[in-house]
Formats: sequence, C-alpha cells, structure tokens
Amino acid sequence: MTKVNCAYGPGAVLLIPTCNRLASLKETLQSLAGCEQLYALHELVIVNNGQLIDNEPIKALASGIVQNVTVLHEPRAGVAYAFNCGLEHICATHPPERLLLKIDDDVNPAEQWLKAMLEATAQWGKASILGGRIKPVFPVNSAMPRYLPKASFSVLYSEYDFGEQTHSIHRAAFGPNMGWRVGLTKHLRCKTDLELPNYIGEETQLVSDMKALSDGVYVYIAEASVEHRIREEQLEKTWIHNRYFKFGRTGTKIYALDNPDIGPDKLELGHHRNQLKYRRYLIRSWLLRILMLPAQAQWYRLKAERARGESHEYLHILQNKKHT
Repeated sequence: MTKVNCAYGPGAVLLIPTCNRLASLKETLQSLAGCEQLYALHELVIVNNGQLIDNEPIKALASGIVQNVTVLHEPRAGVAYAFNCGLEHICATHPPERLLLKIDDDVNPAEQWLKAMLEATAQWGKASILGGRIKPVFPVNSAMPRYLPKASFSVLYSEYDFGEQTHSIHRAAFGPNMGWRVGLTKHLRCKTDLELPNYIGEETQLVSDMKALSDGVYVYIAEASVEHRIREEQLEKTWIHNRYFKFGRTGTKIYALDNPDIGPDKLELGHHRNQLKYRRYLIRSWLLRILMLPAQAQWYRLKAERARGESHEYLHILQNKKHT
C-alpha cells in the first residue's frame, strides 16, 4: 500500500462493541478492510459483550486489517457497559488529540469512510463531535412496514442522513457511526439504563454530555457513510414495540400498530398535547441556558425535540386517515 500524507496527524483508534454476532462482525470487518488510509488506524478495539463467543475467534477475524488489535471482554450485558469498557482502555492508552471512532457490528463502512472522518477532524474544532452518514439497508425482498411513518427511521433503524454536504448540525451523532477526540471522554462515561430518562439512548446521552461540557458542535459528515444492515427480526411487530417502549415513543406507535381504527379526535388531542410539551420544555431549556446550566438545558432541549417529533407523528397519522 502506498502511503500518502494522513489528513489528521495523530490518527485514529476504532471501537466496535459486539454481542454474540460473529457473522455480522465478520461482514463489518470485511468492509472496514476496504477503507482508504487504514494505516492511520493505530488500534482496533473490539469489546466482546457476549457469553457465547471467546475472544480468540473475534481476534482472528480482525487479524490482518490493522496491526494493533485488542479484544476486551465485558461480562455485564448492555451497551453502556461495553462502551465504557472500551473507553477505559482507549483513554488510558491513547493521546487526547487522537480521533476516537465508534461503529456498530452491523454496519458496512464506505471506502472513503475513515479518510472523510480524518479530514473532518482536521478541519473542525477540537470539541467537534462527528456524526457520519447512516443509511439503513433492509434485507432482500423486505422493507420498512408500511404502517409506520418515514419519521420512524431515525428511532428504529438509526438513520442519520442530512444530504450530500458536510455541515454543523443540531442533531446528536448516532451510535453506529460517530467520532470525537479521545480527550473529550477522559472524564465521561456512558450512563446505564437506570440512570437515563427512558427516551434517550446511552450513546446519545454520552455525546450530549460531551457537547454540553466542551461547548462543542455536532458535525454531519456526508462522505463518512456507513450502511446499517437491518435484520429480519427488526421488522417484526414485537421488536418494533420494544424499541419504542425503550425510547418512550409508545403513544403514537401503539395507536399506529394496534388501533388502526382509532378516531381522529384522540389523534388531534395527542398532537396538541405534544405541541404544548414542546413549548414548555423549550422554555425551560432557554431559562437553564441563561442560568449557565448547559447540561440541564441540553436535557430539556432533547425532551422538547422528542415532544415535537411525537406531535408530528400524530399529525402524520391523522392526515393519512383523512386521505384513506
């Protein structure tokens, strides 16, 4: 391989948590092997968060992709525990200016993914939090259930797609494809489920805390694209219900899935109630920012955005009923 000047001198370290999905991880690593500028990847850290697979088969899959591969085992099940296990190792062994990248074990990075992330790190400020493009890919002959609105993509399947240009953005980066400098998480870790409000994921909370404490900016990186492979079970009704319950998005979805004949009066009521919640949370966010409480302000800002999303979904279903 002919080396060219790296777009970002300190290079990068990559974190991939995995849980009993060796075949899926293998496909992700095969895609990673085709990325440009892999020589800039100083270490690949894989956190084995399952009980069914030993570390050695995982390390064998990654051998040959990068020189330095570390496989850690985290016996406690859960995204937060796996993420924190990787962060402890990375923050202890890598310089604070190095780019820390994180992807899931069910994505396919594009050829220019790593190069685009490195270039963005060099271009944007030290406190920037990078969110690479995420495009859900459904199994062959499958598609998103028709009864769900398009807005469901972001919650259900981690879609993060805001066009062809890189730009700063108000939406937090999503777990399947994100990055920041190691130093931003030196003193931060993921909160566990018990410490989180039910509508925020562990990774989203972490990057929100980073942004609040560092006064940073979210940056959407269009060229740092990954395909997010959707599994068959993720199209089943039970999985969709569980996903929405986890993130507190139950009301509209239960109407849409279980009560197709629900009246427009209840849908309008849900729309207006969430509009009021949106305004109330937004005002609280503004007041907390004035009081120099950025973390709490960001928390209410997220609640406001969630309420606005719920309001739009009620309205979407209501409009669909009027046209059917």
